[in-house]
Amino acid sequence: MTLFGRVIMFFPITMMLTLLGLVISFAKHPSAAKLALIFAAAYGLPLLAFRIHNFIFSLKEGLQKDFSDPNRYAAWWGGHFIQLIYYWLPFLEVGLRLTPGAYSLWLRLWGAKIGKNVFWGPLVTVEDRSLLEVGNGVIFGHMSKTISHVIYPNKLGTLTCYVKKVKIGDGVFVGAQAQLGPGCVVASGTMIPVMTTLKINKHVDSATFAPVYTAPMNP
Repeated sequence: MTLFGRVIMFFPITMMLTLLGLVISFAKHPSAAKLALIFAAAYGLPLLAFRIHNFIFSLKEGLQKDFSDPNRYAAWWGGHFIQLIYYWLPFLEVGLRLTPGAYSLWLRLWGAKIGKNVFWGPLVTVEDRSLLEVGNGVIFGHMSKTISHVIYPNKLGTLTCYVKKVKIGDGVFVGAQAQLGPGCVVASGTMIPVMTTLKINKHVDSATFAPVYTAPMNP
């Protein structure tokens, strides 16, 4: 791993300490300026850092560079650590999901492609925000999750990371606690059952889960 790869691992804890310091300062001497600074640090700073990072280190789909190589830097690695603050402090995004359209706009700012009238249920998790495409009228159930990367050991004994977008068509229903892995493609009109796990590069459509949703027979 490169020196920069090691340094950027400290981004989440640095963000947490910064926010803690700002909150303590606000508690001691409240002011509108300090409150605005807290919001700017919580939402603006990670977003700005991510966009600058992606401008310098272009994130491409496919196999990432070897994390253990001291001379090669994996673009996904840095972007992941910049976003970690929202995994550690998930309450930061609760208000965004409660406000119609706010969470979709938030994801677009990170590079995701999100359609209109998308509903985000409680505790939805979106990892790899820039690697998500969602159509119109999609519903994400409680605790559903999209993950656009997977890390696994290779034949050399080191770690390899595979990155690919998750693509969801129009009118899709993602059931509660469903998980969509990297490279998953969900066709328009598909209903994904609760607690379903779609693994790497899985393509599904409305026929895939049709038996699950057959209407009950009359007694």
